[in-house]
Amino acid sequence: MPSDKYIVRFSFFVATLAWLAMSVSDVLIGHGNELQYSRGLDHQLPEVFFVLFCFFSYVFFRYQTSSRERIQIQELLWRMFVTGLAATIIALVLFFFLETELGLKLNGNAIFKTFINHVMIGLSVLFLISAFSVSKRLVLYQKSRTLLFIWRLFEYSLFVGMIISIFSPFRMSGFQLIFAAYLMVLAILLSVNMKWVAYLDSGQKWKSILLILLTLAYLFYFIRANYFNHVSSTLSLDLAEFPPVLAAAFFVSLYLVFSLLVTLFNLPTSSVFEQKLKEAINFSRLAERISGSTPEQVYEILLESSASTVAANAAWLEIKIEDDPEPYLLKHGISEEEIEELKNNFIDGQKVELILNRHVSKSLIPIKNTIKLNHYDYRSLMVCPIIIKDRVVASLFLLKDVTDGFNKEMEDIVVTFINQATVSLENFRLMSDALDNERYREEIKIARRVQRSLLPQYELGKEYFDLASFSKAADQVGGDYYDFHQVDEHRFALIVADVSGKGTSAAFYMAQMKGIFHSLVNIGVTPVDFFDLANDALSRCLDKSTFITASYFLIDTKRRKVEYSRAGHCPTLLYQTKDKKIEFLEDQGIGLGIIRDKNLFKNYISNSTFSYEEGDVMFLYTDGIVEAHNMAKQEFGYDRLKMLVQSYAQFDVMKIQEVVIEGLYAFCDDHPPNDDFTTMVVKFK
Repeated sequence: MPSDKYIVRFSFFVATLAWLAMSVSDVLIGHGNELQYSRGLDHQLPEVFFVLFCFFSYVFFRYQTSSRERIQIQELLWRMFVTGLAATIIALVLFFFLETELGLKLNGNAIFKTFINHVMIGLSVLFLISAFSVSKRLVLYQKSRTLLFIWRLFEYSLFVGMIISIFSPFRMSGFQLIFAAYLMVLAILLSVNMKWVAYLDSGQKWKSILLILLTLAYLFYFIRANYFNHVSSTLSLDLAEFPPVLAAAFFVSLYLVFSLLVTLFNLPTSSVFEQKLKEAINFSRLAERISGSTPEQVYEILLESSASTVAANAAWLEIKIEDDPEPYLLKHGISEEEIEELKNNFIDGQKVELILNRHVSKSLIPIKNTIKLNHYDYRSLMVCPIIIKDRVVASLFLLKDVTDGFNKEMEDIVVTFINQATVSLENFRLMSDALDNERYREEIKIARRVQRSLLPQYELGKEYFDLASFSKAADQVGGDYYDFHQVDEHRFALIVADVSGKGTSAAFYMAQMKGIFHSLVNIGVTPVDFFDLANDALSRCLDKSTFITASYFLIDTKRRKVEYSRAGHCPTLLYQTKDKKIEFLEDQGIGLGIIRDKNLFKNYISNSTFSYEEGDVMFLYTDGIVEAHNMAKQEFGYDRLKMLVQSYAQFDVMKIQEVVIEGLYAFCDDHPPNDDFTTMVVKFK
């Protein structure tokens, strides 16, 4: 497929040869006797070369014009004008030459006169085809399928008409008159398509009017020269016998006249269009600039863009900051002292509040956003709130030095700018929230890993008792804690605790509880002393609204005794296999951190002891089990727990634990309890 550059060159070369052949053949036919040329030539031969000249000239201009897809309208009109100017200059040079003494002598020669006429025909056709190609680009500036169909029909009809004209010279026959009328109708349909005019600014429209006027002048000059003053007596070739040429001239003339009138009528709207275009460009720049900006930068861009678009003499933005009664000010062309003076002496504060509240409450009461001022520099004020989630986060104030300086269109464009800024501010907030949430999730993951590391990862005392433990947090992390430790060869310490509340704060206090347990367990203190020391340590770090309940056990495998104390925790279940008896160990006790007086706390806890035998079961737990609710708002309760443990006490510790947990989930309709829960099952050997 040849490139456009080679097609342009080839068509120019062939068009030149066709024009020369047309001229030579026409001269030979009309003046053969004078040239002593006796061989007869077909009288249709010049017309054939003329059609070839027209066809390849059209190909030349078509590909030259369409070689650049993004060509500007002004450049198209300029090309058409330059072609007409060049053709007119050449024609005028010939005209003035013919007025000279030499020209007058040569003009008496019929052959020379025929040559001059062919030059005029060539110039006319080249200019007409150039204007026709440019008109095509303008007609199809915003093409549709229907418009493209009509144009192709017109273009092909012109080509077919040129072929017909060779063999059927135009002599006002009925068919040719109908065909000419058909071409005129298509030309009129195409001439009303000039959407390109609306995209010109006022300066471009004035230039277009000048170029079109000059082009029309050139066109009418060549039409007059070829159709009213042509020399037909010496020629076998006559343009009047080619209806398609007449139709093309009619179309170009009509389209240029319509374009001139439409451009003239559109001049008054140019300023409006330019303003709208400026607003659109400003909006595009605003959206581009605020993309990825911080809230402070968004506010600055909004203030600058709004003031520039409505040509405000001054402006400021009041940004509300949480926990600060005074707003943060951004200023444009005005000082803080002038703002204070305006607000204190010239601006009706109640009306400003009414405008802002009307937008927040979405009141239907018609209230203008503009306020008249009697200031010596400023005569009108426009107030626009910036609202996010039904809350005014900032207020924009625009000032002008003329009364009624802001119209509805200005208000609409400022509101559009504000909406774009609001979207960016909200996106920034959402992005910040998303980052915070992501950071929180990462922190939770770390907290969960830390919490898992706080719970014991080993077993002990296998030769004396079996032990099974389980803990489930209601939130990502929880406040339940259990642990065990071998004090010496025959003594083992167990603890189960519950921090009030749940979540990360509860997990933090749970970590402190673990530190206290491991610090005191090796000292060998009694359970009461353990809690006394633990309460003293925790009282210094626990929040005033936080406390910890716990149960602490010391198992002496040599004496087969258990010494324990309860600090406000759930009573432990003890199953005695010898008597098939189960009971709650409900000794007195109060939570750690409730009483922070060292001398008083010890009065509220006590030390207790019981002996155990082989097969006895001790079931430790937190209140997340007994306080769990089902869909009917019923509690799992102590009795249900007691019954389950008693029914499966003869089984191993893993089975007892499994039965209790399955029973808990079944009771809660397969939904997890809404609080942390922990179990620890000890079965003595």
